[in-house]
Amino acid sequence: MSAPVDRNLALELVRVTEAAALSAARLVGQGDKESADQAAVDGMHAVLHTVQMDGIVVIGEGEKDEAPMLVSGSLLAVSPDRPVDLLWGIGGTPEGVISAAALKCYGGGLIGRLWPRDDDERRAAEDAGYDVSRVLTQDDLVKGDNCFFSATGVTDGDVLEGVRYEGTRGASTESLVMRSRSGTVRRIQSRHDRTKLRALTGRYG
Repeated sequence: MSAPVDRNLALELVRVTEAAALSAARLVGQGDKESADQAAVDGMHAVLHTVQMDGIVVIGEGEKDEAPMLVSGSLLAVSPDRPVDLLWGIGGTPEGVISAAALKCYGGGLIGRLWPRDDDERRAAEDAGYDVSRVLTQDDLVKGDNCFFSATGVTDGDVLEGVRYEGTRGASTESLVMRSRSGTVRRIQSRHDRTKLRALTGRYG
């Protein structure tokens, strides 16, 4: 990829995570995690179909409700202005890969192992060809030297502010987008017209 294409893709991926955050934020506080997850997935799909890229998209959830905290926790551990030096824990495999992508972009490091919860999971992993005793790094989990990471806050957290609603049609988001090849880290504040977004996509806003 050329540098202009890379920059354009990074900004396109921010549109994807913004769509997910705007869709899910409407359901915050309603006690319906499944609907919020589905809204985020629908928002991502609506925008991913408009992104020009060649690849396979996998959208999935972790195995533990607290597992997404691995992503923000790993970023805190590599941020020079935060009092966190090391993150240690157990979480879902998708969150481990997301953390590895973020750390590879940011310049941090990660080591970990697959941790089957029972004999059935261990057998399934071994049957699929995985060595559950092998120690993996961020380079094992995220191949290549040109990966992207994008995240948009839904609710306020340690790394990003959540969606803010403005009147009947406006909303603002904060996003973090990074690219490993250049080491560029961008923090993006965006304002959205939800009425126009709904007209364009029919899916989120």
